[in-house]
Amino acid sequence: MGEGVAVTLKHDGHKMLIYTKDYGLSPHLALFGEWERAIEEVVKRLLPEKSTAIEVGSKMGYHTLSMAAKIGTEGTLYCFEANPEMFRLLNWTIELNGYKDRIQLKECAALDKEGLVEFGYDPTAVGGGHVNAVNQPVMLQVKTVTLDSLDIQGPVAMIRIDAEGAEPLIIKGAKDIIRRSDDIKLICEWSIDMMKQNIDVTEYVNSLNSMGFKFWRINHDSNLISVPPSEMIALPHCEIVMCRRALT
Repeated sequence: MGEGVAVTLKHDGHKMLIYTKDYGLSPHLALFGEWERAIEEVVKRLLPEKSTAIEVGSKMGYHTLSMAAKIGTEGTLYCFEANPEMFRLLNWTIELNGYKDRIQLKECAALDKEGLVEFGYDPTAVGGGHVNAVNQPVMLQVKTVTLDSLDIQGPVAMIRIDAEGAEPLIIKGAKDIIRRSDDIKLICEWSIDMMKQNIDVTEYVNSLNSMGFKFWRINHDSNLISVPPSEMIALPHCEIVMCRRALT
């Protein structure tokens, strides 16, 4: 389609615009129409219909489409994407699939405070763009907000985050939402190496535990594996689910 953009079909029939300079996500989407399928299945399973949800790090919109389809016309999904190249594709993909009625797009980063922050990414690996980056091929300043600054009435059913180690800061900026949302599910990338650049991981786990959260690792077959709090600081890079009630 020109200007670094191609179109493909996701495995479930959704139409997606993808970034042709990217050698990470885009080849999988173009050839097979899927990416992180186990995470997708868990998200769809745990996200209620007609609910309010938040996604931070939407990228090209793979999980965004599944979430929008699940919540339906009576739900609301708030999507955050700080990478301007990804945001333009995300915006077009949402419009192409007719989901403008239920998605509110935010071209900024979500963190624990408002302001400006350095954001960097490599066009050949756009999935790895992140805040507080250094020495990336593309560097720019982006606006930051907290999730608690959103004008959301009532509880939030799910927050899905893929932010290359900034997940604890994003959750810190959502304490009011988390406090009033008893049945909220947090689905996050979990990387000790990346997170420890921003926080003390042991303190972070203790804080989540004190808020009543239990932990599960998403297995490759989309099953959830319970993880005791004491083992969270030794987990390899994976995706986790946090919830205050038991999950299966």
